[in-house]
Amino acid sequence: MKRHLRSWLLFGFDIALIIISYYMALWLRFDLSMAQTMYYVELTYYLPLILVIYTIFYKLFKIDKSLWKQASVEEALRIALTLLVVFVITYGIMELYLSSSLPRSIYPIAFLISLFTMEFGRFMYRIYRLMVTQGNNNKHKQRTLIVGAGDAGLMLLNEMLYNKRYN
Repeated sequence: MKRHLRSWLLFGFDIALIIISYYMALWLRFDLSMAQTMYYVELTYYLPLILVIYTIFYKLFKIDKSLWKQASVEEALRIALTLLVVFVITYGIMELYLSSSLPRSIYPIAFLISLFTMEFGRFMYRIYRLMVTQGNNNKHKQRTLIVGAGDAGLMLLNEMLYNKRYN
């Protein structure tokens, strides 16, 4: 139950980041001005379609399973690849199929904003998790030296750090 809740919360967080990134891209495109209201109205009209496309690829690439316990280059690349595919497909549908009058420059700007915010959000979760699991209770822990620290040593270290039985 807790895992499903976390997955839905992450999905909602990512959807909010996508929405914010598109509006922020439009805002940046027009030099921090809200004067071009017709583009904001058009973006609001097309936003449900953009979110449907994003949701399909979000589930297809299993980004909802990607809440980092350890920072991973593979996870970061998978998020970047997913966002790149989504924004290329969104651009194709919006410009070629729907003939949208939105500025073409908002797509790469929104891609970069959403990429940085999603990666940063997951990294901040990792920092939060590290602070919660290793908080101020270091005074009562026994120091341990792991000899032969290869992959097995790393697995042992992570088990000792994150498993509540070893506190």
